[in-house]
Order: sequence, then structure tokens, then C-alpha cells
Amino acid sequence: MRRILSFLFALAISLVAMANSYFYIDSVVVQPDQWGTVLRVPIKAHFDARVQEASIYLSYSTELTLDHYEYGRDLSVNYLDENGIEQTALPTIDIDNDFTNVYLKFYGQNGYWDPEGTGNFQSYGSVKWEAGDYEEMFVLYLRLPDEFLGADVFVATEVYSSDDARGGTVKDIGQQGQSTAQDCYFVQPKTDPPVVNFAEEGDTLTVTVTGEGMLNVNWWDINDTIYSYKVERQYEPQLIEVWAYAQAYGKEQSDEVYASYEFAAKEWPVADPPFLLWEYNDTTVKISLQGVGGKMFVGDQQMPNPFYVQRTDRDSLITVWSYAQSTYTLPSDTVVNEITIPALGAEITEPPTLHTYIHDDHYTFTAMGKGEVKLYVNRVEVENGYDFQRPGPREPDVVVLLSATAQEEGKPISSRRYWAQWVSHQTLFYDFVEDSIYYLITGEDMVVVNRKDATQGHYSGDVVIPDYVTHDGVTYMVTGIHETAFSQCKELKSVKIGSNVTSIGYMAFIRCDSLAEVTMGDYVIDIDDFAFYECKSLKSITLGCGVATIGREAFKFDNALVDVVCKSATPPVVEEPGNCFSTLGTATLHVHPSVLKRYQEAECWKDFSSIVGESFVHPAPGDVNGDGNISIGDVTRLIDMLLGGAKR
Repeated sequence: MRRILSFLFALAISLVAMANSYFYIDSVVVQPDQWGTVLRVPIKAHFDARVQEASIYLSYSTELTLDHYEYGRDLSVNYLDENGIEQTALPTIDIDNDFTNVYLKFYGQNGYWDPEGTGNFQSYGSVKWEAGDYEEMFVLYLRLPDEFLGADVFVATEVYSSDDARGGTVKDIGQQGQSTAQDCYFVQPKTDPPVVNFAEEGDTLTVTVTGEGMLNVNWWDINDTIYSYKVERQYEPQLIEVWAYAQAYGKEQSDEVYASYEFAAKEWPVADPPFLLWEYNDTTVKISLQGVGGKMFVGDQQMPNPFYVQRTDRDSLITVWSYAQSTYTLPSDTVVNEITIPALGAEITEPPTLHTYIHDDHYTFTAMGKGEVKLYVNRVEVENGYDFQRPGPREPDVVVLLSATAQEEGKPISSRRYWAQWVSHQTLFYDFVEDSIYYLITGEDMVVVNRKDATQGHYSGDVVIPDYVTHDGVTYMVTGIHETAFSQCKELKSVKIGSNVTSIGYMAFIRCDSLAEVTMGDYVIDIDDFAFYECKSLKSITLGCGVATIGREAFKFDNALVDVVCKSATPPVVEEPGNCFSTLGTATLHVHPSVLKRYQEAECWKDFSSIVGESFVHPAPGDVNGDGNISIGDVTRLIDMLLGGAKR
């Protein structure tokens, strides 16, 4: 962007001058002191005249501001006073209010001299103001606005004539009234080149490029001063190359940098060994291999997968060698299988059956069949009735490969049966117990209520679920009731649910035969499917103001239910409106009077035969005026209450 910086010089000189007296502005040079911030403007002059007073007027563009100014070396004047003592005089500077005009004023001084050296100083008259050739008489420093990239510098002088006390004329012998213009462009500094760093952590390489302003990395423009990306280790070595440059505001683009990094390859894992499956029919035996990249050999000959062997009039034995190897694995161990090919008409035993028994901390696998049964777990032969440890409570589930064969006299007499068993982690029911309530830690400083173990019916009497619970010096927020936590607690009488609980889980209170009353905190949001299913003694339930959704058959077959208090300003959404409550024709729904109409029109709720407005049912915390909404009206009402102007 170009800006025009103009300097208009008007010179007014008075008094009489001798014939060789002169005064003129020689040049104005614009130099950037620092890119994009300050212009240095030195005024150079020739000046040789005995004048009483002189002034110079400068004007510059309003888009610039005056930073500061300096006097040149030869702008001061030394002279002798009437006592013969040397004195120094400087011009005065006058700057107008908007800082776009500068006046330099020179006032003549009476000097004295002693022509005969007697110490009798005589008045010399006006002092001669004099500057040497091409000296800096005065320097302005002008601050640039943003995006100021260049300037046309304009200089003009005009001729003035006046008398000098010595006689003659003081004359401007500069440009003689002509104007001059000078183009000035600033050289932008270059942006420092960006820095590229490589950091390995495990099988991940992080590439980071840092620089000024905007980055360009591998020919992609990045709108930031830092950019990083990750490269995952592969089974082949990788050469990671980076080309990058940076460009800061007000600077030229940096030189492009190149950086590279040799990212070593992964170590190839060993493939899992394969295993054979064989299936008999009346005339052939089908032999197939299970395993990624598996290969089978009989002798030195590689066999297709599967391949078939014909049954003949007598038993025979075939030895199959096999191994597995995928693209990025090393070969597995070689597996040798000897398979009996029974003669035509020989009896073939059915494959063994596989069975799984689930215990609290382990699974038991067994294989049952005729003859000598062999069991294989994850392709390794194990003792029949093998116990497999379940993953820990917070460990992921695993898949176990099971297979079995039957033999007689060391010869296989059945096809191999094979299937995969999904093994789930151990169920963690609770981490600690306080006041006879079992808590399961679900996050940092958060717990839910659960049961003690896989059995049911641990709770009885009147239970109060607190807002917080403290154990071993740590305070936890109680945020939920786990699925089936109170399932079939036959002796449970009542439950009061704390205000921090947000969800009631699937079948949480199913078939609690003696449960008569439930009161929920105001932050319960979701009631899951079958939560209070078939609680045949439940007479009264209070739903907090936060309840938003109620699942399928949540209160189905609660045939004793007579009072439902719902504090929510908005009727909760019921997943199956016709199957949620079994006593719509006999129970009474209690809501706040301000939201009565909403419930009379809402799905499921409108089917209650009796819906009454009760002032004690507050529809929502913060609903001060009781209109069913939280708005500025509640604030106004609260202020009135605080000032004593109204009472709720």
C-alpha cells in the first residue's frame, strides 16, 4: 500500500541582508528507522545570513503521528554577550494540536565584539545564523500506521527576499520555487525460517513445525504459528520429509527449510499358529486350515486349502505340516497333525460337543464325546475341564478359540469341532460400602449405587441415597442408581433418592414387593425401562422437576399406585405411553397449577382420570413466580420478595 507523505515548506525571512547572504533547504531524506513503525525525516540546509528572525513551516499527512524530534548539529548559535561571555541560542519549536504542522522559529540575538582587543565590547547587531554544507538542521520522527508500505515524499521551497542589516538581499537559492518529489519504498525484513522438530513416543512420531506468522508446510497453508501431525510406525521404514516456510506480518517470506527423519520400521510379530479342521463323509475326508496366511504341506508338496483325501478299503494315516504367515508377520511355529483316513464303511464318531460354564471369576470349558476327547484352547491342547480366568472388572472382553477332537487308540475318529467363545470381563458390583449401601466408582469423585454381588435382595427397610458419600478420606458425588441395583429386594419399604442422582437404571427396582413410597431428587433426568416394574405395594411416587424421559413399562403392574407427584414444568416424555402406568384410571396426578393444562394435553399424562393442581408442587428450582417457566419474571418476583414487596 502506498501512502503520500507531504512536506510543505514556507519560508518567511525579514531584515536586510548583504549581497552574498543566502538561506535554502537543501533536501529532505526519508529513512525507515524500523520496518513498519517509524520514519526518520532529516532536514538538511545551507544557511548564512545576519537575520533578526526566520521561520520554517512543515506539514505532513494526517495518517502519520509525530513520535519525537531532534535538533541537528548546526542549529545552535554561539555568540558573545555584552560581557564577552560566550552564549548559545536554540530555535523554538511550536507544534499545533493535531500534530500535523510544525513551526521552527529562529530569533536573532544581539552579539558583541571587541575589534581592538581592549575589552570594550561593542554591539555587533544581529547574530549570523550559519549551517555548514549539507548538515542535518532538524530531524522529525514520524510514526506509521499499520500496513504502511511506502511513501511519495514531496518537497517544495519558495523564494523570499528581505533586507540584511549589512545591506543586500537574503535570497533562497534552493529550488527557486520549484517542487521536487522523491519515491521512497521500504525494504521489508525477512521472516526467520521455521523450526522443524521430530519426537518419537512408542510407535508414534510427532512432527512439529514452529515459526512466525503464517506457515506453509508441505505446500499446505497453515493459519497458525505452530503445526503438528502424527505418523504411525509401519512395518517398513519411512522417510519423513518436511518442506516449510513462514511469513510474518509486515515481513518477507522466509527461506524454505527442508528437514527429514528416518522412522524405523516395526518389528514384525510372529503369526499365530494355524490348526487343521477335518470333516468326514462317506467317501472323502475334507482337510482345511484355519489361520491367516496359512499353508499346508503333505511331504514336500503344498496343498490347496481345503483339499480332499479319498477313503479306501483300509485305514491310512496322513501327516500334514502347516504354518501361518501374513504380509507383516514372521512365520508361525510349524504344526504337525496326523490324521487317520478311515476305510470305507468304517464307523465315524460324531465330533465332541463343547460346553462353557460361567463363574464369578472364571469360565470352565469342557469337551464331551466318544473315545478319547482332546480339548484345545487358543490352538493349544489343554486338560478337559479347563478353567479360563475372566478379565478384570475394568479390562476389555476377550475372544477364546475352542476346538475338540475324539480319538481311539491315538487315531482321530471324528471331525474337529471349532468355535469362538466371547469371554466377558468380571462384573464389578461395588468398590466400597458405607451405611449398608454399596457404591461402584464410575469416575473421578463419582459413584453409583449398586448391589453387593450377582445375587439379589441386599436392601431392606427405609433407604436414603445421599447426595455425597465419603470413603477413606475421599468424598464422592452419588450420580446414579445402577441397573438391577435394588432388583427383587422383597423387604425394601421406601427409598429417598438424593439430589445429585441423574439416572435410574434398567430394572433398578423391579419386583420390590414391599416398596410403598419413592421420592426422587430434582436432578433425576432419565428413568430407564422397567425401573419400578411390578412393585405391587407402591402407593406413592414423587418425580423430581428434572425428569425428562421415562422408559418402557417403568411403572407397569404397580397396581397399588394412587398418587403420582410430578414436579417437572414440562411433562416428561414417556416411551410407551399406553404401557407405563397400570393405574391411570384410579391414581391421582399432582402437578403445579401453572402447568396443569400442559399435563392435561400431554401423551400418557392426559390419560390420568384425576389431574389436580397442587401449590406445594414446585415445577422447577428458580420458578419463583410459579408460571412453569424460568424467565426474567422470576428475577423480578425475587427482587420484590427480597425488598418485602411481595410474598410467595
